[in-house]
Amino acid sequence: MTPSPKHLHYLVLLRFLFIPFFLACNYLPSERKWAVTFSNDYIYAIGSALMAFTSGYTSALAMMYVPKSVPVRWASTAAMMASAAVIIGILAGVQFSIVLRHLVT
Repeated sequence: MTPSPKHLHYLVLLRFLFIPFFLACNYLPSERKWAVTFSNDYIYAIGSALMAFTSGYTSALAMMYVPKSVPVRWASTAAMMASAAVIIGILAGVQFSIVLRHLVT
């Protein structure tokens, strides 16, 4: 079951639930202010694998839907802009992890 282009954003928004999940995992246990909810490393590994799968799945679907969602003459430009948006999103996520580290400790 693949989400349609109109409903893909719901799946992307659901991925935001990974942020509180990873904050509740066993990250920097000696420096934390918050209690560790998930101390088992297997839960963290499963969550990481699930996040990686959903990241690849949603970004691949978005990259396939973008050229089909615009007029044909703008398809290549839209695809280039979508790939730039994916790269910028990855970079922003990496930088935001620094903020989350300071939030936990």
